[in-house]
Amino acid sequence: MRKKTLFIAGLALTCILALTGCGKKPDKVVGKFCDGMKKLDYAKMNECLYDSSDYMTDPFEGDDDELEVFTSFVKEQAPNIKYEIMGSEVNGDDATVNVKFTYTDASPVITSAMGEYFSQALGLAFSGASEEQMGNLLLTIFQDKLKTTTLSTMESTVAIPCKKKDGDWKVAELSDDIANVLTCNILKAFEKVGDSFGESDEGSSGASDQNGIAVVNSTGNGGEEEEELVYTDVPAGQEVQLATLKLTVLNCEEAHELKNSYSTDTAEDGTKYVVFTIKAENITKSPIDCSISDVPIMDSQGRYFSMDTDVTFDMDDYILYKELNPNMPQTGTVVYKVPEDSTGYGMMIEHADTGETYKLLAN
Repeated sequence: MRKKTLFIAGLALTCILALTGCGKKPDKVVGKFCDGMKKLDYAKMNECLYDSSDYMTDPFEGDDDELEVFTSFVKEQAPNIKYEIMGSEVNGDDATVNVKFTYTDASPVITSAMGEYFSQALGLAFSGASEEQMGNLLLTIFQDKLKTTTLSTMESTVAIPCKKKDGDWKVAELSDDIANVLTCNILKAFEKVGDSFGESDEGSSGASDQNGIAVVNSTGNGGEEEEELVYTDVPAGQEVQLATLKLTVLNCEEAHELKNSYSTDTAEDGTKYVVFTIKAENITKSPIDCSISDVPIMDSQGRYFSMDTDVTFDMDDYILYKELNPNMPQTGTVVYKVPEDSTGYGMMIEHADTGETYKLLAN
């Protein structure tokens, strides 16, 4: 009888220890870290980190008062972060916790603001403006864009690695995805703009972007002397395959006024908008962005026109810089502004690897 009692007691103790061990999952520390994100509480987040050298600080922290605008915006949006722990995989003292975040996406505001900033900054610089005035210009444009833009949300599933330290789970590493959630994709948008300028000197005829596109310019295929541009017409509805992307022009419409859910854009006298509806498919094995802002159109008179990114981002169904997952085509619009007498449009695209140039016809 005594042996039986001891056996039952031992079995019960084993079960209790097993349950206690099961309760120590990395989900708890990840949940605590995510709660800190919602409050933008860096001290709370840092308590969850494995390595003190990775301690987090305000990404916009600095001596410039102008950065306070971005800090205030991020603080306002932090409570809107939603997270759901999808599950965890434990392998000894290492683990991975998958978290689905829903958060504010401010990248279209930044990209649109930067486009308008560059169009104004050149004249301001030539007029002898100070660095402070130049910085204030960007902040003013950013704040104006926020007043007229309906912010959307983005979903992102992030794998957060964890590691045991003194018997407790800690967050072992922070990826750029966490920074994107915390900053509402603002840092990511600035990096994209910087990358587009960094790539502008590559290639013989234009910048080569991650979509396998070389930007076509009005001097033909490059070189010291101007050459006649040789290209292949691609009818509307027919796709063209680039290094990492398939593009198809589905439709093209002209308009003097474009209405969306929160504003109206009106073309100046003597001009009109040309709206291309396109389909883009990522043919790689990893997500890429639809970064085609440098793709011009050419009309029947051989004139080139750059994309109007401000108006493009005002469209409810814009596709510019949208994330494209592999083999999941997305459809959306891009907008150009042209003179009233312009006709016969086509998007001019050069394959970055082969050098072949295509004119994706509007109709």
